Amino acid sequence: MLIGSVLATIGLAISLVQMIVILQFVLFLLLTFNVVSMQNRIVSNIWNALSTLIDPLLAPIRRLMPPMGGIDFSPMVLIFGLGILGRIVGTIAYSGY
Repeated sequence: MLIGSVLATIGLAISLVQMIVILQFVLFLLLTFNVVSMQNRIVSNIWNALSTLIDPLLAPIRRLMPPMGGIDFSPMVLIFGLGILGRIVGTIAYSGY
């Protein structure tokens, strides 16, 4: 019972990190297309908070896989990796533990 709860919590944390990566990407697009500006203190604070949370996870991926043609694929790799990890944790959680 305890192991199942721990695995469910890990699965929830994985989903939360995936959502944060997606939020950072959406904010990046809004900044790129000048919908919002970094001059806005709220936007700047949100960007800094999201970057502080996600950059430690993206740094190892960026070292292994530098930007290709100016496009950074590390968030996509992180989301896919977390998705695979989430499926593994979910399978273990519901397999009888």
